[in-house]
Amino acid sequence: MKNIIVSVILLFVATIAQGQQSLYETLQANGETAIYEGFCGLEANGDGTYNFTESAPAVNITVIKLPTGQLCRF
Repeated sequence: MKNIIVSVILLFVATIAQGQQSLYETLQANGETAIYEGFCGLEANGDGTYNFTESAPAVNITVIKLPTGQLCRF
Protein backbone atom coordinates (compact mmCIF):
# COMPACT_ATOMS: atom_id res chain seq x y z
CA MET A 1 0.00 0.00 0.00
CA LYS A 2 2.86 2.35 0.84
CA ASN A 3 4.42 1.73 -2.59
CA ILE A 4 1.16 2.63 -4.34
CA ILE A 5 0.87 5.92 -2.46
CA VAL A 6 4.50 6.83 -3.19
CA SER A 7 4.00 5.92 -6.87
CA VAL A 8 0.89 8.11 -7.15
CA ILE A 9 2.68 11.05 -5.50
CA LEU A 10 5.68 10.71 -7.83
CA LEU A 11 3.41 10.52 -10.87
CA PHE A 12 1.59 13.67 -9.72
CA VAL A 13 4.85 15.58 -9.17
CA ALA A 14 6.24 14.46 -12.54
CA THR A 15 3.05 15.57 -14.30
CA ILE A 16 3.19 19.04 -12.77
CA ALA A 17 6.90 19.44 -13.47
CA GLN A 18 6.50 18.55 -17.17
CA GLY A 19 3.21 20.35 -17.78
CA GLN A 20 4.41 23.94 -17.75
CA GLN A 21 6.42 25.94 -20.24
CA SER A 22 8.55 28.93 -19.44
CA LEU A 23 7.67 32.36 -20.82
CA TYR A 24 10.42 32.06 -23.43
CA GLU A 25 9.29 28.60 -24.57
CA THR A 26 5.75 29.88 -24.99
CA LEU A 27 6.91 32.92 -26.97
CA GLN A 28 9.03 30.76 -29.28
CA ALA A 29 6.14 28.35 -29.86
CA ASN A 30 3.95 31.19 -31.15
CA GLY A 31 6.51 32.35 -33.71
CA GLU A 32 8.18 35.68 -34.31
CA THR A 33 5.19 37.24 -36.06
CA ALA A 34 2.77 36.76 -33.14
CA ILE A 35 0.96 39.87 -31.91
CA TYR A 36 -0.18 39.97 -28.30
CA GLU A 37 -3.27 41.98 -27.49
CA GLY A 38 -4.48 43.11 -24.10
CA PHE A 39 -8.10 43.66 -23.14
CA CYS A 40 -9.65 45.53 -20.24
CA GLY A 41 -12.99 47.02 -19.31
CA LEU A 42 -14.71 43.73 -18.50
CA GLU A 43 -18.50 43.98 -18.48
CA ALA A 44 -20.82 41.16 -17.31
CA ASN A 45 -23.84 40.38 -19.50
CA GLY A 46 -25.75 38.62 -16.72
CA ASP A 47 -26.01 35.31 -18.56
CA GLY A 48 -22.54 34.08 -17.62
CA THR A 49 -20.74 35.76 -20.51
CA TYR A 50 -18.62 38.90 -20.58
CA ASN A 51 -17.78 41.66 -23.05
CA PHE A 52 -14.55 43.64 -23.21
CA THR A 53 -15.30 47.31 -23.70
CA GLU A 54 -11.73 48.55 -24.15
CA SER A 55 -8.55 47.14 -25.64
CA ALA A 56 -4.94 47.78 -24.76
CA PRO A 57 -2.37 48.44 -27.49
CA ALA A 58 -1.05 45.34 -29.27
CA VAL A 59 2.65 44.50 -28.86
CA ASN A 60 5.18 42.38 -30.70
CA ILE A 61 7.66 40.51 -28.51
CA THR A 62 11.05 39.45 -29.88
CA VAL A 63 13.03 36.72 -28.14
CA ILE A 64 16.76 37.50 -28.21
CA LYS A 65 19.28 34.65 -28.25
CA LEU A 66 23.02 34.58 -27.67
CA PRO A 67 25.25 33.24 -30.47
CA THR A 68 25.35 29.95 -28.53
CA GLY A 69 21.58 29.61 -28.84
CA GLN A 70 20.84 30.38 -25.20
CA LEU A 71 17.98 32.74 -24.42
CA CYS A 72 18.73 36.15 -22.92
CA ARG A 73 16.76 36.34 -19.69
CA PHE A 74 16.74 39.99 -18.69
